[in-house]
Amino acid sequence: MKYMHFNSSCSYASIANLLYLKGIDTEDYMIAKTINLPYILLKDGGTYLVGPMLQSKEIFDIYLNSIGYEFVEEKCTKDDVLKTLKASDENYMLGANISKVNKHAIIFLEYKNECFNFINNKYEESDEPDCFTWRAEELKERLDEETHLAHIEKISAKKLDLKEILFSSIKNLNSLKEDINSFSKKEITRLELRESMNTLFRAAILDSVAMFELLGEDALLERTKAIQKKFITVIKEGKERLVLEEEMDISDLADVLDEWKLLMKKNFDEYEYRK
Repeated sequence: MKYMHFNSSCSYASIANLLYLKGIDTEDYMIAKTINLPYILLKDGGTYLVGPMLQSKEIFDIYLNSIGYEFVEEKCTKDDVLKTLKASDENYMLGANISKVNKHAIIFLEYKNECFNFINNKYEESDEPDCFTWRAEELKERLDEETHLAHIEKISAKKLDLKEILFSSIKNLNSLKEDINSFSKKEITRLELRESMNTLFRAAILDSVAMFELLGEDALLERTKAIQKKFITVIKEGKERLVLEEEMDISDLADVLDEWKLLMKKNFDEYEYRK
């Protein structure tokens, strides 16, 4: 069984477990580094996505294609999920609601004795169970109305060109910095502040921490954690209306983003050189 090694990495541990079940030994952090994950920042509408929030076929295939596999997924209803799992010898990755506030990527192992058995992607030191065993009705209760059911398939190995995605990430980081600066200058409501946690600040001060840890950028990691703490304090104060730059020093965050951009540019130049 493969374990999680960085925050919210259950989907990357899932890829490691799917490969392990096919006899290939890797880890979530090895996949992330091979993908160049700490240097990728994508934008989906008004939301910025970094690190463990990058969970698409486009991202996973950067790694999988290089070792002769591809990520295959489809949207299924609850009933279709159960029907597929009952009839298949394939191992699948899917999201299940472990609790009301915790949707988690798990790996289907087998259907046996009218029960569905799953690997629980977790930290090795966690006291959570290694596996979940659920009957049909309990599994259905834990699934969304539409569930992405994914597996990996063998293909001829090929190396994907990352030039475009790495270059776009630098531009997206510039946009993130500009959007945070603009957001911080205007009067906002408490709800708008909370919503910004997902659209702007999750990428900038939460998921980025795991990426700095992967890079061994300890000073940048600690600075980002300090900013994260200040931001959470502002949220907890619960002011009905506020101007964020009057509540915390946004220039500290701007400096962190600038340093991250320098790391992205250096990686981009090195990638071009290696090609």
